[in-house]
Amino acid sequence: MSDRVMSHFQIGWALFKARAGIFDVSMFLIAFLLNAAGAAILGLGLVISFPVSLLAIAGFYRSLQLATA
Repeated sequence: MSDRVMSHFQIGWALFKARAGIFDVSMFLIAFLLNAAGAAILGLGLVISFPVSLLAIAGFYRSLQLATA
């Protein structure tokens, strides 16, 4: 990391530690858990929708083959 970025990080971390009460930490944990849950739901949706889309395309392709035979 560059010195400029590192100094911004250190300033932000110092402010967070100075002001971090139980409310701030709990809000951070809640936001983190919601973010993780959203990522898991999105991943699950991709895992389900990909095979379904393959099945739909395969069915369409099969119907085209039967029509030309």
